Amino acid sequence: MRRTAVAGAAALALMATGAARPPATDVLAIAGVTTSGPGCPRGSVLAEAHGDHFTIIFSAFTATAGPSATNADLSRQCTVAVRVRLPEKRTFAATAVTQRGFTDLASGATARSKRTFWWSAGPTTSMVLSEYRGPLDTNWATDDEVATETGADAPCGGTTTFNAELQLTASAPRKSSEPALFTLDSVDGALSRWSDC
Repeated sequence: MRRTAVAGAAALALMATGAARPPATDVLAIAGVTTSGPGCPRGSVLAEAHGDHFTIIFSAFTATAGPSATNADLSRQCTVAVRVRLPEKRTFAATAVTQRGFTDLASGATARSKRTFWWSAGPTTSMVLSEYRGPLDTNWATDDEVATETGADAPCGGTTTFNAELQLTASAPRKSSEPALFTLDSVDGALSRWSDC
């Protein structure tokens, strides 16, 4: 088994055809990160900004099942709040969010990803669930869309917060001698539909 690094992808697709990207001088900055939960112990989460997108990198977010797994290992949760500084007098209307990780599941094993995303100036998205079934030994990815407020309530420059509630769950057949592994390595957010404000 060889695990491929997936965090910090070089490029993310725009969410809408013809959506305008911000000028080269319009770049994001990370103003701070707050985390809680057993899936992201202190020091295990890093956030970076690259142009008009950001990446949250996890180094310890793993759910496992199997002979040596404890009940706590079966499910891991993490709540993340990333404060993002926007370009001056610029706003955006949507964000394409991509999760990336790795899973190694024997026959009969399963893994689930539950997630909810929202901006501090915007509606909370519904909980989204993805499920994987063994046999499987591969990188995985999910794609979601997060809206933000428009008009007078839209963020305009300054700092706004991207929030994520994340859960990984792994399960294996009762008599299985093989472990089930499910990791989350990164969450990428690509801001789009930029405009002046």
